[in-house]
Formats: sequence, structure tokens, C-alpha cells
Amino acid sequence: MKKIRIILVTVFLLLAVVLVSCSDTTDVNDGDVTDGTTGDTEENPAETTSADTVVTDESEDGINVYRIKKLASVDEIDWISVPAVAIDTYKWVECEPVEAYAQLVYIDNYGFVCRMIAIESNPFSRYTEFGDPACLDSCLEFFVTIDGEKYINIEANSIGALYVGIGASRKDHTTADKILSKDEMVKVTPVIEDDKWSIIIDLPLDKLEALYGKEIPNEQFSSGFTFGGNFYKTESADNGNEHYGMWNEVKTDIGDFHRPDYFGKFIIE
Repeated sequence: MKKIRIILVTVFLLLAVVLVSCSDTTDVNDGDVTDGTTGDTEENPAETTSADTVVTDESEDGINVYRIKKLASVDEIDWISVPAVAIDTYKWVECEPVEAYAQLVYIDNYGFVCRMIAIESNPFSRYTEFGDPACLDSCLEFFVTIDGEKYINIEANSIGALYVGIGASRKDHTTADKILSKDEMVKVTPVIEDDKWSIIIDLPLDKLEALYGKEIPNEQFSSGFTFGGNFYKTESADNGNEHYGMWNEVKTDIGDFHRPDYFGKFIIE
């Protein structure tokens, strides 16, 4: 009987150790994971960005490709469901890269709407007026060419200071205020949050036609239509983190974003 009691006590103690061990594991998890996976796997960090969207990464013959969703109306835009591309190639100077993304949709019978996001708190923004050099502040930039001859460059800081131009090169370039009045200007809407800021750019067909000086029919942007563009993130040395980020790499020895020969490829879905 004494041996049986000893065995029973030993079994009881072993069970107690197992129960305590399980209890400790539950406390560490704190109820956050309920499906047997880790937190990282559940959040799927390889696909979901800090901008709460999914990044696509496609290239063709060494050129980045972005497939643009086509929607029936502006009301259909749901940025969470619109794939983004990462502005993640930084070069020319030593810097602390800024996490940044861009999204672009085409609205049938309206034109383009672009959203760009920088994961950056307290963005450096001193300029306030149209035509100011927003690229010297913390700046997001959208360059696009519809006809392969001239490109439009739209540059804005976090408070909406805006620069818009069109031309074939940096030297052959016209500012948009020589074509569009203040009331007709391309619209940029900035949004500042605690840990990021963004801009939404409206580039409707009537603005495209005015800037290009020719008719640009909605039918041109049918499924499969291919054209060029790039997305950039910049800031001058004035705030201590000079940087030049791009979606499609500009393969020059010195900084120059006005290089349509290094644009990525846009394709209407």
C-alpha cells in the first residue's frame, strides 16, 4: 500500500507540473492567437503593407509593371482593395529610406486617380503655394506619359503645395499654370495622420487634354492600353535626411527624375 501511495503522489505531482506549464503558455500568448499560427503569419506581412494595402511586384524585361484597375465611377474606389507598388529603390546619396507606396486607378469616362503614401511622421513641409519647389520638402511625385512624347510631373508636399509641369525633358518643360488657370488646376488632396501622410491626385481627361493640347478620348484607355510613368519620394538635405526614392529605377549616375526613358510600364486591366 505504501508503494501505491508513493506512485499516486508521483503521478499527481507530474500532472500538476504539466498543468502549470500549459497555464504559463496560455498567459504568454494572452489569447492573441487562436488558430495555432503565429501573429506574423496571421498578419501576412509579406503581402500587407504599413499602408494597409497589398503590394504587387511584377517586372518585364527588367522594367517594373503596374496593372491599373479600371472602375466605373469614382464612388467605386476602395483603396484597400487597390494593389500598390513600393517606392523602394533609393540611390545617389546615403539616406534613411522612407517606406512609401503608390496606387493608380482609371475611372471610365473620368480619368485617373492616384494615391501616394509615405510612412513618415512629422513630414518636413515649409512651402504652401502652387509652383513652390515642393520637391525640396518631404515630397511625393507622380510622373506619367500618355503619348510617349511628353510627360506630366505632379509633385506635392504633405500640406498640398503643388508643382505641375509637362514636357519632353527637364529642359523642354512648361509649368501647368501657363496652360491651366488656378481654378482649373490639377487637384491634390493631402492627408496627414500620426505615422503617415498621403496625397490623392485627380487627373481627369479634361486636364489631360488641356495639358497635352489635343483630344484624348476615353476609348484610348481600354483594357491592355500600355503607357509609361514613375513614382518618387524625395526630400532635400535641408531637414537632415536627403533622399531620392523611386518605383522604377532611374539608372543614371546623378539624380534626375525627368527621365522618361527610365519610366516603368502601366497597363490598363
